[in-house]
Amino acid sequence: MIRRIGATPIGVWAIRHLVSPLHRRLYRASGGKLLPMGGSSATSLLLTTKGRRTGKERTTPMFYLRDGDRLVVCNVNPGFERTNPWVLNLRAHPVVRAQIGTEAGDYQAREATEKEMERYWPRFVQLWPAYQAHFERSGRRTLFVLELIQEPAPMPYGWAAPGARRAPIGHHHVKRGRSLLVVMSAFLFLCGLVAVLFNAWTESLTPTPPGLAFDSSLPGRNITENGLNADFFCNESARPRKVVIMVGGSGGGKEWSAATVLIRRLLGEGYCVLSLAYFRAPGLPEDLREIPLEYFANAFRWLAEQEAVYPDDYAFIGISRGGEATLLLASRYSQIKAVVALVPSYVVFPGNPTGFFDALAGQHSAWSYQGQPLPFVPMPVSLTSARGLLTVWTGSPDTVSMFDEALQNKMAVEAAAIPVEDIGGPMLCISELHDEQWRSTLMCAQIMERLDQNGFPFFHEHISYDRPHGWCGAECGEKIVDFLGEHFR
Repeated sequence: MIRRIGATPIGVWAIRHLVSPLHRRLYRASGGKLLPMGGSSATSLLLTTKGRRTGKERTTPMFYLRDGDRLVVCNVNPGFERTNPWVLNLRAHPVVRAQIGTEAGDYQAREATEKEMERYWPRFVQLWPAYQAHFERSGRRTLFVLELIQEPAPMPYGWAAPGARRAPIGHHHVKRGRSLLVVMSAFLFLCGLVAVLFNAWTESLTPTPPGLAFDSSLPGRNITENGLNADFFCNESARPRKVVIMVGGSGGGKEWSAATVLIRRLLGEGYCVLSLAYFRAPGLPEDLREIPLEYFANAFRWLAEQEAVYPDDYAFIGISRGGEATLLLASRYSQIKAVVALVPSYVVFPGNPTGFFDALAGQHSAWSYQGQPLPFVPMPVSLTSARGLLTVWTGSPDTVSMFDEALQNKMAVEAAAIPVEDIGGPMLCISELHDEQWRSTLMCAQIMERLDQNGFPFFHEHISYDRPHGWCGAECGEKIVDFLGEHFR
């Protein structure tokens, strides 16, 4: 369980501030025989470095590999923290002491070569799989090779070690062990609570387009070809028509199929409409987890085969997480000639967890491309997030501060920013002044600024409405129709 939690932000914080101190104390007390993070002295050691500023000794428990007389230790930045202090200490003072079991020796540390990195890295991932998750998120890893200077010598162990006489584990140690179990149980309970709240938050982010149910009087049919699940609306015509593709938000399914008023207006203007599901629909993933962008390209190929359709010339409308998908797709696929993004994000955020244990195991990208998950901005583990999640749970969602805090992670924001300047056509970005999910007005402003900075050659406009997160009403619908009439004919 701890190994799964270790890949999450809350797990990283808990291991550093709660589990590691317990691990260090138990390691010294038991000579490496009793370890809360699992393993044994064959895989875990205590590394003592000299503080680069204070000169004081700092001891950190960590996994290691043995290569003859040499030891190898690893640090991988999880993507939401600064460089680990022991790494900075080791670089400043490369002579360290490593305790393995009941013996400790002095070592000279150096960074591993590329060849050594290739040889040791798979073994570390096998030892602690969270390393790979951290590396995929941050792209930063460091391996240190420790060359033996002084032969290891036996060390005393007991609850006061080092420097104490050897002492057997007695009744008071058992009581302390029970206390540790209580602490760990409380920690796991809190993790579970966070998981439940996070899942409740993601389930709540479901903007509602206008309309209540699919209108059978519309000229539409369900599409289940090419691995798709969509509703296709199109009036009969002697000539091919352009298509407007519409994708919904985190609720999944074909949300726009209920937008009968807007669909009728678009049909009346001579367009065909494809209301496209990308998860939580028959034949599709149940959860917003690493949805392949290539799935949407299947829709382009299907449309290109229809006689009623003008091929490879599509407008794309997306709302909330669908707006995020719209910007991602338009920046990669030239078939998209016009974009309408409603209350979108300008970065990739994580997808919703698939369940309790998945939430504990770590956040994951909502999208993938060419078999790789796209970088995303992780949600912070903080009191701000807890308050935001609780507002969702109580039925009055307000997660703005939570997203504001997430966007303070500049490194993650830079990696997860959507390259909107690569979009090959005009764009309309629509935000809400009273958005209770994230600051969509600021998001759209950031998108416009990025377009201007990169000399975007196409028309682009940002409009705000005095509404909460979600559909922007009839006036907004008319603005969308006008935008398409002027820039997508």
